[in-house]
Amino acid sequence: MEEPGMQDVWLIRRPNSTAAYLDADNNPLNGFPAAGTRSTACNGQTNPQGYWTTLQSIGHWKYTQMIKVIDSTPPVVTPTAPAPFCTNATTCQGTATITFSVADGCAASPPSLMLAVDVNSTGQFTGSMTLGGAYPNYTATGTFPIGNHRLRIRANDFCGNVVTSFVDFSVVDCMATSLICTNVMSVNLMAQQPNVDADGDGDIDVAAVAINAELFVNQTGQDCTGHCVLRSIVLMN
Repeated sequence: MEEPGMQDVWLIRRPNSTAAYLDADNNPLNGFPAAGTRSTACNGQTNPQGYWTTLQSIGHWKYTQMIKVIDSTPPVVTPTAPAPFCTNATTCQGTATITFSVADGCAASPPSLMLAVDVNSTGQFTGSMTLGGAYPNYTATGTFPIGNHRLRIRANDFCGNVVTSFVDFSVVDCMATSLICTNVMSVNLMAQQPNVDADGDGDIDVAAVAINAELFVNQTGQDCTGHCVLRSIVLMN
């Protein structure tokens, strides 16, 4: 739909004429535009058939035109893909810091930013992060439990253009459990059948015995993902 000021306007003066025309094209006698096309908001009058209006002056004209410059291009958000963030050994939560930049062609002011987090990627953006930095480089920082999460960055520029960008990140348990083990243990090896490789290392074992690893452990530690898992070991000769 056209708005005022969007149509071309022709100023036409014919030789030996005592009037000039403001027209929608270069021919005021062709019946275009149709009569009554122009709004009466300007001077209370509409146009006759063939032209917008006549001008009595043929030597000097003054015309005022409004020019609007419109930015319809949304901002561009460019995040840096983060590596997994480690948990704190005490709280079993990790502090995530995500960096991103914003570019925008609407020079009136930097875009406004809104951050939201989908904790554990459930589809609900109920978490938040703290925004840091200044245009065009920013950081988003927050503390989250072990799991996969998603940050939503929404940038709204001064010209009314909006863009949304998503950043997936994860918090993992980087701490290993601690063990207190038995220093000395004595076991008897059992003779093996001929040509038996008991531990699968490619060498034939004369004698061997399988021992549960728990027999070596006096105490197990616990990390953020629970107790460690102990497996059997094989002693051989």
